[in-house]
Amino acid sequence: MKIDEVIIRVERELENISQVRNLHGVTTENLNSFLVRPYEVLVDPDDLETHERKMWVVITAPDMKVAFDPLTSCWSVIEEIKDNKYIQIVYGESIEEALNSM
Repeated sequence: MKIDEVIIRVERELENISQVRNLHGVTTENLNSFLVRPYEVLVDPDDLETHERKMWVVITAPDMKVAFDPLTSCWSVIEEIKDNKYIQIVYGESIEEALNSM
């Protein structure tokens, strides 16, 4: 997957968001302030049951990030556990679902 494809997916997602509220302070009103240019990170999706895989970070907020997983086409809330090591906390079919899961 290329960065341009991720950007298009994010734009489509943002058009369909109706209500966001989560424990990290991300809301419908301030969501755009947390958007970042997509970049890849390695993420452990399931506590070492499978190998880490590349995901695209698209939102960065205090203590968490939202990343797109090209393998599943889902959006994951991820947290850095140490030294650029990330773990998936929750995921959803949409950015809205993933953020509201927190």
